[in-house]
Amino acid sequence: MKRLMSMLFVVAVLCAMLVIPSAAAGPVEVRSTATWGECESVEHRPVGKGDDEHYCLTTVDRCERGLIGDVDGTMMLHYEIIKKGSCGSGPGTDPAVQRAWGTFDGKIWDGEEMRSGSCKATWHGGYDWVEEGTLSYGGQLNLHACTGGLAGAHANLEMPFVPGVEIYTGRAFFSGKP
Repeated sequence: MKRLMSMLFVVAVLCAMLVIPSAAAGPVEVRSTATWGECESVEHRPVGKGDDEHYCLTTVDRCERGLIGDVDGTMMLHYEIIKKGSCGSGPGTDPAVQRAWGTFDGKIWDGEEMRSGSCKATWHGGYDWVEEGTLSYGGQLNLHACTGGLAGAHANLEMPFVPGVEIYTGRAFFSGKP
């Protein structure tokens, strides 16, 4: 009986050694540059009471956004933007809060190789003051619910509010090899 218990213990330890490295992979630091593509339709709607139209709600459908680097691919996003300013003043002229959602198709670096697949993408960000008189764009991009070679992966990326810089940095997480 003692020998059987010893053998079971050794087998359990060996199995654990095989399972733990693939399931307990740590986060991988990633960095990518953002690119803008075309957007299919843009709708602006003044928001306010009566003649007070000091906010603008903008809806953007099928806007292509790209990433080049450790996270590499394209996203088709739907944006909703609320801007503190008139609809005629254009983007980047007043503070704005944005949210977007869509699909990412591409590759993510897992620390050893690029894996390909698709993920759901969500963005929260917008334009904010970095100093008096200077607006800058930034926020957070999350890739989650991934499929294909990216099954079990997710990435949390930050784009800091730095004028003229559209670089995402963050972490990608993998729950084992696909």
